[in-house]
Amino acid sequence: PYTIITFPFLFAVMFGDCGHGAVLLGFALIMIINEKAFGAQKGGNEIWITFFSGRYLILLMGIFSIYTGFIYNDCFSKSFNIFGSSWHVRAMFHNGSWNKHVIENNLLLQLDPAVPGVFSGNPYPFGIDPVRNITLSTLHIPT
Repeated sequence: PYTIITFPFLFAVMFGDCGHGAVLLGFALIMIINEKAFGAQKGGNEIWITFFSGRYLILLMGIFSIYTGFIYNDCFSKSFNIFGSSWHVRAMFHNGSWNKHVIENNLLLQLDPAVPGVFSGNPYPFGIDPVRNITLSTLHIPT
């Protein structure tokens, strides 16, 4: 009984993506809605029988993946920005902390929350702030 909830949740933590979760959810809903027709068919291959037997587990996997996809701001491995960021780079230029020379000669730059206008003071409403996508500490490090 514990794996019925923990497996879909851990699956979603690994594969948290709104688009992927929507595909899983759609596939599971098709199997659930047409349950009697699919169940009446005799024969079939083993993989289909396995998927059909786990249709409710696949439904939970899709729901959890959509949820964690919104937390990760991820849809088919593309980040989306729903609420805007709480951080603003422009204030670093207006303050004089950054200029063209600093940008060209530094590989690593940090936003200073003490500079007025850099951090709005409001937490991101839901999920991960999109400004994290431009950092080196993201899960998707460009090659």
